[in-house]
Amino acid sequence: MNIVENAVPKYIAKTPLGISIYTAADEPTHYHKDTLELIYCLKGSASVLSSYETIPLATGQILCINCNEVHGIDGQGDNLIVSFYLDFSHPFFQGQNLGNFMFKLTPDLSGPHQKTHLKELHDLILSALYIFTGDYEPQTKTFQAIADQMTQILIQYFSVYCIADYDVDIAWSKERFDRMLLYLNTHYREKLTLKSMSSIEHLNPNYLSVYFNKIFDDTFNNYLALLRVFHSEIDLLATSDTISTISYNCGFSDPKFYYKTFKQWYGTTPANHRKWHKKHNEKSRANRFYHVNEIRHIIQQYILYYFSKAQLAAHQIPMPSINLSGMSHKTYAEWRSY
Repeated sequence: MNIVENAVPKYIAKTPLGISIYTAADEPTHYHKDTLELIYCLKGSASVLSSYETIPLATGQILCINCNEVHGIDGQGDNLIVSFYLDFSHPFFQGQNLGNFMFKLTPDLSGPHQKTHLKELHDLILSALYIFTGDYEPQTKTFQAIADQMTQILIQYFSVYCIADYDVDIAWSKERFDRMLLYLNTHYREKLTLKSMSSIEHLNPNYLSVYFNKIFDDTFNNYLALLRVFHSEIDLLATSDTISTISYNCGFSDPKFYYKTFKQWYGTTPANHRKWHKKHNEKSRANRFYHVNEIRHIIQQYILYYFSKAQLAAHQIPMPSINLSGMSHKTYAEWRSY
């Protein structure tokens, strides 16, 4: 079975924000066109296959899945996951071209600057979840503002540039860097060279070369090759096109270089990668999604616990642990008396 563009659960009316609550099983790999997903592990643990990485996700951790990024969640035991979807094709984000931006937010980001803004995002998504599961009147403007603030946090603090910029002392503006990466991300199928990119930005090629090495610890050509391989994965897994056709379509002039770059990052050949995903999806199991009415009480209990614990921690006061075991198998009526 080939991968598919997975349908996002119904968005909140008149907003670019969607929220789903589920117990992860071993879902088929898929992607979301023009939609970014923030995966939050509320309880238990899971393993997320994302492009060429397998990322463990523990309770309280967040993972960002970029637009059009192939991914799938393998739930491990009793877990509860919440996904927040930002539809960058929604009129709310008109003209910003956010679907072509690349973000990096994984549990292993541990810099002090990242921790501060990660907590800000963490608090924001739990606040959104509290309102979403609460018995409130429709809050369109509130959810629009939340979606906008989530996006601004990602743009300002979790783009590739922002992560690298704290460690690299170089006189470059974020605006220029974002413009360059946006250009590469939308023109990767074309013939691109360091010289042509330098000409577009009115820069000396040597200066641009040094810049890319400092930011990515790699060359411009290697970064471009990785970008092309990343974009090739949907064609590889969603179509029956030949490997050679895919390599040419994503900008490689020689299929041999595509093979080499793909294996370097994914640890296998394109053909074997295709076979693995097909076999995986044939035996995969759908997630168990919850209606708000099923889950409201325990979600709100958890969020109140989280913010109470944070408040007490600020005063160095310990908080008793909360027992969330077995909740995914309880009915809403049972949770009310939990």
